[in-house]
Amino acid sequence: MPILDNKGRTVLETVMALMIIGILLFGALAYIQKASKIAKEYALMSEISNIRSSSMVYMAVNKRFPESLEQLVREKVMVPFNDPEAMEELEDMGIAMKGGGITISRSYLEKVSVDEDGNILDPFGNPYDYDPDTGMVRSPTPGYGNW
Repeated sequence: MPILDNKGRTVLETVMALMIIGILLFGALAYIQKASKIAKEYALMSEISNIRSSSMVYMAVNKRFPESLEQLVREKVMVPFNDPEAMEELEDMGIAMKGGGITISRSYLEKVSVDEDGNILDPFGNPYDYDPDTGMVRSPTPGYGNW
């Protein structure tokens, strides 16, 4: 009885192994894309909430909404304050007092990502839409405009 030749079997095993690896990679890629989209959605919710809160703080301090989102990034927080005793204590602690207010060395909004024109970008890479009359901020990314 002749001995079986195993040369064809190794090629078949290699092809099957490559097919299995391809299927696993395809599944992993689909999972990674879905996880990336979910992470961007959570980042968008957080950023919009932060921008809206910063806009409201600006409104409370300055009695108007900022003209642009970039203004929230550029301007430092100036909080009105009129308590002479507390002002002395704050000055002793090294907090700057100017014109009846406390200047905090941070802006209203810390920028996350901006384009070459200085526009603040959402996690999907699109600049936020901002209405300076109402202080409303929204994402222009399709499907996320009503967040």
